[in-house]
Amino acid sequence: MVNCDDPVQPWCHDASGSTGGSTFRSQEDMCSHDFSHVMFGIVMQDNQLMIARSANSCECWTNQGPTINLGIHIDTEVRGKVFLRTSGVSPYGLGAAGANPN
Repeated sequence: MVNCDDPVQPWCHDASGSTGGSTFRSQEDMCSHDFSHVMFGIVMQDNQLMIARSANSCECWTNQGPTINLGIHIDTEVRGKVFLRTSGVSPYGLGAAGANPN
């Protein structure tokens, strides 16, 4: 998972603002990596929660362009990079609003 404007995923901050970590990964990488299985489970249950937009980079990500619903009914023909915003609280997906960078 890549964070365009924050070094960590929204759910990686605890009440004190700290993140988890290990000797093998940075704190930011460890949290995002450890949480990936949770995100996978969420999109398998509801493919309307995580909607991403196609873009070449964070800098090129706009409100324009095709979207893709991540989940069990994902379009397997889609290629390239996609971006989405997430929430810091369950269920973490923002639906269609998450496909927009702002």
